[in-house]
Amino acid sequence: MNLIERAYQKIVRESDSLIRETGGRAGIYNQLYRNASGSRMVVYHGICKKDHTRFSPTFLEQKTFEAHLQFFRKQFNVVSLEEYFENKTSSQFTVSLSFDDGLANNLYYVLPLLEQYQLPSSFFITGAREAGYDILWNDLLCLLQKYGPATFQLFDEKFYKDNSEKYVSGNTKTLLKDFLMKDDFYKKAELIKILDPYIDKYKKKEEDYWLQMTKEEYKNSNAPTINHFYEKLLLLKGKMNTETGKKLAEQRHQFMEQYLDQFFGEAGTYIQK
Repeated sequence: MNLIERAYQKIVRESDSLIRETGGRAGIYNQLYRNASGSRMVVYHGICKKDHTRFSPTFLEQKTFEAHLQFFRKQFNVVSLEEYFENKTSSQFTVSLSFDDGLANNLYYVLPLLEQYQLPSSFFITGAREAGYDILWNDLLCLLQKYGPATFQLFDEKFYKDNSEKYVSGNTKTLLKDFLMKDDFYKKAELIKILDPYIDKYKKKEEDYWLQMTKEEYKNSNAPTINHFYEKLLLLKGKMNTETGKKLAEQRHQFMEQYLDQFFGEAGTYIQK
């Protein structure tokens, strides 16, 4: 994808977003929201002060996230993760908010807003800092698109940057991200060892986009974390008394296990067995 195509796609995305935002501000969707039913989990990744698409499309600016919270509070029933899995819904559409990957920006830019608007959310924390790493391999890849070398060798495979600045295998043309998703922790650790020096001098100014939460920050935070799954949520199945309750609890239990499997498969790659 050349620069002109990338610029065009960015203009289209921003235009679509502006149209939807304008419609929302004008109130043309209000009736739709009032009549909505059901429930959804809304998963966020990172929040930054500005330039949210600098490295990854999974980020939002803090002011945009605040607008989301205002919208959720006005239109929907916002519940905690525990309440969501206990099926504590209402006649309003129900949402439960969560954040993945344990980024430090969640503490700086998210928690103050959640406290301000009195809304619950859950934060999923990785073991990266405890394992001796301050960055996740997938966040490292995002920074390398801007600051990384043109080519490098990982074990027996040579990778180079394509036209979209993403690393691909010289032999199989497989994206580096897809290549690593299939492998264990050790190849990801080797990637960090080889390529982290290339971005080291840029990390401080870009830390909103990659820095992991520390153990101390985790302990001092009042936000619920992934431990809550094991401390309470996964134990609920054995506490149901009625047949209907047991059936619903079994469905919820399987959903939680699938959710945790996917989460650890994508982000929890710092746990060494």
